[in-house]
Amino acid sequence: MEIKWKIIIIIMGVCIMALGFGAINSIFKSSPNDNEVLASQGQRFIPGIGIVTWRGAWNSAYSYLKNDSVAQATDGNSYICIKEHTNQEPPNATYWNVLAEKGIQGAQGDKGDKGDKGDTGDKGDDGPQGDQGIQGIQGIQGIQGEQGDGMEADWSTHGTTFVPGDITRNHYLSVPSSAFMPQSETFVWSYANGKLTSDANGQAFHGPVFLPHGATVTGFIVYGSASIDACYLNRITLSSGASTEMATATMNSSDTTISYATIDNTAYQYSMLLLDIDATVIVYGARITYTLKAADEYPVYSSGTGIEAAGGTFTGWCPVNLPNGVTVTSAIVNGADDDDTWYLKRITISNETIVTMATAAFDTTDSSVSYATIDNTLYAYYFQTSAVADDIQSARITYTF
Repeated sequence: MEIKWKIIIIIMGVCIMALGFGAINSIFKSSPNDNEVLASQGQRFIPGIGIVTWRGAWNSAYSYLKNDSVAQATDGNSYICIKEHTNQEPPNATYWNVLAEKGIQGAQGDKGDKGDKGDTGDKGDDGPQGDQGIQGIQGIQGIQGEQGDGMEADWSTHGTTFVPGDITRNHYLSVPSSAFMPQSETFVWSYANGKLTSDANGQAFHGPVFLPHGATVTGFIVYGSASIDACYLNRITLSSGASTEMATATMNSSDTTISYATIDNTAYQYSMLLLDIDATVIVYGARITYTLKAADEYPVYSSGTGIEAAGGTFTGWCPVNLPNGVTVTSAIVNGADDDDTWYLKRITISNETIVTMATAAFDTTDSSVSYATIDNTLYAYYFQTSAVADDIQSARITYTF
C-alpha cells in the first residue's frame, strides 16, 4: 500500500491546510525563502481549497469573494478571503486568513563591477565678475602733436544748451469727497468716513479746484459707486461768473480731451460739478492730471476761513491739497477748546479705505506722521475733527520737498 506523506502547514495559527508535497510545489516558488508564495499572477488551483484568485494590493473600493488573495502593504503579509465583503481591511480575522507572512530580508549582494565612464557634461554657467584690479602705473608721456592751423570753431552749430526749466513733468491733484458741497440748501445729503452720499434723487454738488498757474490739465475723473452720472470740470470767469466746460465724463470714466487746458489764475477760477446724483449714490473723490514745467513748480495751498459753532455740536471736515511727492512732517489744528481732537486722514480715491496720518488735541502739533509721503495718484487727503461745540479757527501742515 502506497503511503502518501502529507505535511501540515500552519500559517499565523489561523488557516490550517493539509497539502501534499506536489501541491506545495505548485504554490511555492523555488527560492532561498521557503515561505515565498507563488501568487503574483491570476488564478491558481490549490488542492483542498480550490481556485485562489490573486487580486494584487488590498483596495478598500473592491468587493472581495471567497478565495480572493491580496497583499497588505502595512505588514507585508498576503491574505486569503474567507468571507465575501467590501472594505474590510486585513488582518480582520472575520474576513481574512494569513496566506503567507512577509519574508525576511535577503543578504546583501556582491558589489557590482565599476561602470563605464560617463559622457562629458555641459559647460557650466559663467561665474560672477571678479573684483576690479588695482590701478596700473602711469604710462610714459606721449609725443607732442603738431600745431594746428588756427581755424576757429563755430560753437553755435554744435551741441545744445540744457535748461532745467524746460523739463515738463506729470502731476496729480486728488480731491476728497468732503470738498463737494450741495448746489442748493434744499438738497439732502450726508457725509461720513470719507464718503459723500446723496439722500435724494436729482441732486447736484460742486467742489473747488486749486491748480498752479500755468499748469496744463491732461485728464479728469470722478470716482463713485455709480457710472451713469455726469461729472464736469468747469472754468469760471472771475469778473463775470460765466462758466465754460473744460471736461466731462461719467463717474469712474476719465476724460483726456480737455478744452481751455492751460490754468490761468489771473482771470479764472476752477471747479467741478456733479449733476443728477440720485439717492444712495456715493462719491469717493476726484483726480485731475496735469503737467507743469519745472521752472513753474511751486506748492499748492488751499485756504479758508474758520468755522464758528452756532449751537450744538458738529464734526468738522476740510480737504487738504498738497503737491504730489512731498513729505508731511507735522500738522496742527487750532480751535477754541483744546479738549477736542483733530485728525489728518488719507482716503483711497478708488474705494473707501481710510487711514489716520496724524492726530492730536486742538492747539497741539503732531510730528509723528504716518504714510507721510503724498501720493495724489491714489489718495485724497483731509482734516476731520471730533464732535465740537466751539470754534475751529485754522490748520497748518508742514512738509518738505
